[in-house]
Amino acid sequence: MKRFKPNISKYFILIFTIIIFIYLINIFTEKTAKKEFNQNIKVGGSFVLVDSKNKIFSSKELKKKKIVYFGYTFCPDVCPLDLTKLSNIYDQHTNLDSTIQPIFISLDPERDKANILDSYLENFNSNIIGLTGDTKQIDEVIKKYRIYKNKVTSSDDDNYYTIDHTSLFYLIDKDDNYITHFGRNHFVDEFTGFILDIKNN
Repeated sequence: MKRFKPNISKYFILIFTIIIFIYLINIFTEKTAKKEFNQNIKVGGSFVLVDSKNKIFSSKELKKKKIVYFGYTFCPDVCPLDLTKLSNIYDQHTNLDSTIQPIFISLDPERDKANILDSYLENFNSNIIGLTGDTKQIDEVIKKYRIYKNKVTSSDDDNYYTIDHTSLFYLIDKDDNYITHFGRNHFVDEFTGFILDIKNN
């Protein structure tokens, strides 16, 4: 009796094809979202929040471009990875903050008080400004920037929760108007390309 021998190469080809398909879908989704943002949706605007030193911060007073990311300090995976990408770019391009200010806005005002935010940002590039505020202030900024946010509580512990949220980097001009945004999967290449364009022009 012949024993069945699976064709391993076919499995690898199938898996590889699926991975490529998912990758292409992600690229198409990001490009489509960016086109819709640019054409149909008003994104951006000024805001007044509290920085990690517990001082009032007004975006109107910051007369330069901004790269803005929304997250929270208790985020277990995505936020620290994305902030590391942002930090690495600013580590490599010294004085970049003089033209584009990196900003991290907390989506978790209940837990992310100024001192918590300050300690958290010690792990990243020192040029990143961390901002928080009360729930009303944060909700106003979320609305302006079209951020998706959903609080997910634990079935085991009512006091523990995570937050599902939009993971995009928003490029904003000196007057707080939306320029473009970068998806997290291609952020490093696209933002670096934008930086080089600025330097060359």
